[in-house]
Amino acid sequence: MYTTISNLNSNTIEVSELQNTLEELETDLKDYREEWEEAFEEYDFAGSDYSNYETADEYAEEQIDMEFYNALKEADIEHISRDTTLIHDNHFQDYAQELCYGIGYVERDSFIENHVDWESVAEAIKVDYSCVEIDGNDFWFRGPPM
Repeated sequence: MYTTISNLNSNTIEVSELQNTLEELETDLKDYREEWEEAFEEYDFAGSDYSNYETADEYAEEQIDMEFYNALKEADIEHISRDTTLIHDNHFQDYAQELCYGIGYVERDSFIENHVDWESVAEAIKVDYSCVEIDGNDFWFRGPPM
Protein backbone atom coordinates (compact mmCIF):
# COMPACT_ATOMS: atom_id res chain seq x y z
CA MET A 1 0.00 0.00 0.00
CA TYR A 2 1.29 3.41 -0.80
CA THR A 3 1.28 6.72 1.01
CA THR A 4 -2.08 8.49 0.92
CA ILE A 5 -3.18 12.07 1.27
CA SER A 6 -4.03 11.44 4.94
CA ASN A 7 -0.29 10.88 5.59
CA LEU A 8 0.27 14.58 4.91
CA ASN A 9 -0.66 15.23 8.54
CA SER A 10 2.47 13.40 9.71
CA ASN A 11 5.29 15.38 11.33
CA THR A 12 7.74 14.11 8.73
CA ILE A 13 7.50 12.28 5.41
CA GLU A 14 10.29 10.69 3.44
CA VAL A 15 10.47 11.99 -0.12
CA SER A 16 11.26 8.46 -1.31
CA GLU A 17 7.81 7.35 -0.03
CA LEU A 18 6.10 10.12 -1.97
CA GLN A 19 8.13 9.42 -5.10
CA ASN A 20 7.32 5.70 -4.85
CA THR A 21 3.65 6.55 -4.44
CA LEU A 22 3.75 8.85 -7.46
CA GLU A 23 5.40 6.11 -9.52
CA GLU A 24 2.78 3.59 -8.40
CA LEU A 25 -0.06 5.97 -9.22
CA GLU A 26 1.42 6.61 -12.67
CA THR A 27 1.73 2.86 -13.25
CA ASP A 28 -1.85 2.35 -12.07
CA LEU A 29 -3.09 5.08 -14.41
CA LYS A 30 -1.31 3.43 -17.34
CA ASP A 31 -2.63 -0.02 -16.40
CA TYR A 32 -6.23 1.20 -16.03
CA ARG A 33 -6.05 2.98 -19.39
CA GLU A 34 -4.82 -0.22 -21.01
CA GLU A 35 -7.51 -2.25 -19.26
CA TRP A 36 -10.25 0.04 -20.62
CA GLU A 37 -8.73 0.03 -24.12
CA GLU A 38 -8.48 -3.77 -24.16
CA ALA A 39 -12.07 -4.08 -23.00
CA PHE A 40 -13.13 -1.59 -25.65
CA GLU A 41 -11.41 -3.56 -28.41
CA GLU A 42 -12.44 -7.04 -27.26
CA TYR A 43 -15.87 -6.78 -25.71
CA ASP A 44 -19.27 -5.31 -26.13
CA PHE A 45 -19.41 -2.46 -23.58
CA ALA A 46 -23.18 -2.64 -23.13
CA GLY A 47 -23.97 -3.23 -19.48
CA SER A 48 -20.35 -3.44 -18.34
CA ASP A 49 -18.64 -1.14 -15.85
CA TYR A 50 -16.56 0.21 -18.72
CA SER A 51 -19.63 1.54 -20.50
CA ASN A 52 -19.95 4.26 -17.84
CA TYR A 53 -16.81 5.94 -19.19
CA GLU A 54 -16.33 7.61 -22.56
CA THR A 55 -12.52 7.42 -22.57
CA ALA A 56 -9.71 5.36 -21.12
CA ASP A 57 -8.47 8.45 -19.27
CA GLU A 58 -11.86 9.03 -17.68
CA TYR A 59 -11.96 5.41 -16.51
CA ALA A 60 -8.36 5.41 -15.21
CA GLU A 61 -8.74 8.70 -13.35
CA GLU A 62 -11.82 7.38 -11.58
CA GLN A 63 -9.88 4.36 -10.29
CA ILE A 64 -7.06 6.15 -8.46
CA ASP A 65 -6.73 9.03 -5.99
CA MET A 66 -6.35 11.80 -8.58
CA GLU A 67 -6.41 14.51 -5.91
CA PHE A 68 -3.26 13.09 -4.34
CA TYR A 69 -1.67 12.35 -7.72
CA ASN A 70 -2.23 15.96 -8.83
CA ALA A 71 -0.92 17.30 -5.51
CA LEU A 72 2.32 15.34 -5.91
CA LYS A 73 2.71 16.44 -9.53
CA GLU A 74 2.06 20.09 -8.64
CA ALA A 75 4.63 19.89 -5.82
CA ASP A 76 7.19 18.62 -8.36
CA ILE A 77 8.13 15.98 -5.78
CA GLU A 78 10.09 13.93 -8.31
CA HIS A 79 12.76 16.67 -8.43
CA ILE A 80 13.64 16.50 -4.72
CA SER A 81 16.40 14.12 -3.67
CA ARG A 82 15.01 10.69 -2.66
CA ASP A 83 16.91 10.69 0.65
CA THR A 84 15.28 13.93 1.82
CA THR A 85 12.95 14.18 4.79
CA LEU A 86 10.09 16.68 4.61
CA ILE A 87 9.21 18.38 7.89
CA HIS A 88 5.62 19.54 8.28
CA ASP A 89 5.34 23.26 9.01
CA ASN A 90 3.34 22.52 12.17
CA HIS A 91 6.26 20.43 13.46
CA PHE A 92 9.13 22.68 12.42
CA GLN A 93 9.48 24.46 15.76
CA ASP A 94 9.84 21.11 17.58
CA TYR A 95 12.30 20.03 14.91
CA ALA A 96 14.36 23.20 15.38
CA GLN A 97 14.37 22.69 19.14
CA GLU A 98 15.60 19.09 18.81
CA LEU A 99 18.21 20.23 16.29
CA CYS A 100 19.56 22.80 18.77
CA TYR A 101 19.75 20.18 21.52
CA GLY A 102 21.39 17.69 19.18
CA ILE A 103 24.19 19.99 18.05
CA GLY A 104 24.77 21.38 21.52
CA TYR A 105 23.51 24.94 21.07
CA VAL A 106 21.20 24.54 24.06
CA GLU A 107 21.26 22.05 26.91
CA ARG A 108 18.02 20.49 28.12
CA ASP A 109 16.71 21.72 31.46
CA SER A 110 19.21 24.57 31.52
CA PHE A 111 18.60 28.15 32.58
CA ILE A 112 19.16 29.27 28.98
CA GLU A 113 16.61 26.80 27.61
CA ASN A 114 13.87 28.47 29.63
CA HIS A 115 14.58 31.80 27.92
CA VAL A 116 14.84 30.69 24.29
CA ASP A 117 12.19 31.98 21.91
CA TRP A 118 11.79 28.72 19.99
CA GLU A 119 9.42 30.24 17.46
CA SER A 120 12.06 32.81 16.47
CA VAL A 121 14.77 30.14 16.40
CA ALA A 122 12.64 28.03 14.05
CA GLU A 123 12.03 30.99 11.75
CA ALA A 124 15.76 31.77 11.69
CA ILE A 125 16.63 28.18 10.83
CA LYS A 126 14.13 28.15 7.94
CA VAL A 127 16.53 30.42 6.04
CA ASP A 128 18.60 27.29 5.29
CA TYR A 129 15.56 25.26 4.18
CA SER A 130 13.29 25.17 1.17
CA CYS A 131 9.54 24.83 1.30
CA VAL A 132 7.26 22.69 -0.83
CA GLU A 133 3.46 22.77 -0.67
CA ILE A 134 1.55 19.52 -1.04
CA ASP A 135 -2.23 19.74 -1.00
CA GLY A 136 -2.21 22.92 1.11
CA ASN A 137 0.39 21.60 3.58
CA ASP A 138 3.79 23.28 3.78
CA PHE A 139 6.82 21.04 4.23
CA TRP A 140 10.39 22.15 4.83
CA PHE A 141 13.49 20.35 3.62
CA ARG A 142 17.21 20.89 3.48
CA GLY A 143 18.09 21.43 -0.13
CA PRO A 144 18.04 23.86 -3.03
CA PRO A 145 14.85 25.82 -3.64
CA MET A 146 12.57 24.46 -6.31
